[in-house]
Amino acid sequence: MALHFRHFLIPVWALVLVKTHLVAQENSSDFQRHSNIYISVGAGSSMLRQSPSDIYFSGSTNLQLGAMYERAFHKRFSWVAGVEFEQVSYNLDADIELTSPSTLSLVRAGDDKKYTSIRQRNIAFPLQMRAYFYENNNADTKNMFVQTGVRLVQTLDFIGSENLGSTYFYRSRGEDNRTSISDFTNPTLLQAELMIGFKGQFFKKIDLLNASTLGFMYQFTPMLKNGSTAVFPVHFTWRFLF
Repeated sequence: MALHFRHFLIPVWALVLVKTHLVAQENSSDFQRHSNIYISVGAGSSMLRQSPSDIYFSGSTNLQLGAMYERAFHKRFSWVAGVEFEQVSYNLDADIELTSPSTLSLVRAGDDKKYTSIRQRNIAFPLQMRAYFYENNNADTKNMFVQTGVRLVQTLDFIGSENLGSTYFYRSRGEDNRTSISDFTNPTLLQAELMIGFKGQFFKKIDLLNASTLGFMYQFTPMLKNGSTAVFPVHFTWRFLF
């Protein structure tokens, strides 16, 4: 895992150094720094990597709602930070078994359990860099960009509610049931995100929409704690910034 993380950070930090050098050379009369705040709404599809081979996994949805702050420090580069509330769901044909008081295993569900799924609700803090294809003089400039960076995610398991924490759902004998698995999930998660987006006058007919981004998030931290079944989520998202 650490090897993959370093491989991701090397090009990110190289990009930071290049941009810092460009800022030092930038003539202040050619560019004026500016910042913007956006409402972000997103949705997409989620899957679990490395899930046990005998468990059928169909994937499910993710939803985000938050606010983003963009600070342009160069005519083609800016920082993006924000906060997002998100809900992530995974549909899989799995049951849960406690292998110890602190570890949990995902096993194939028996005939008595159907429509099994896992849902998590989180709060996420992205810190990313945006590189524009063309000069970005203001928020309405028609442009394309690539955005990459990290997201620090905190699950809402500490609240201790099945409505907000990590929950396993299933149907048995015609009744819907739920079980909290908050004690077995990692509360703090680290993700890398890579997106491509469009902004500005691409959306003339939707005046409130500033930008749209399409990308994916790779999670370095396993969903379950050490000793439990090791599964790593991947999320594909489509976000809209207003």
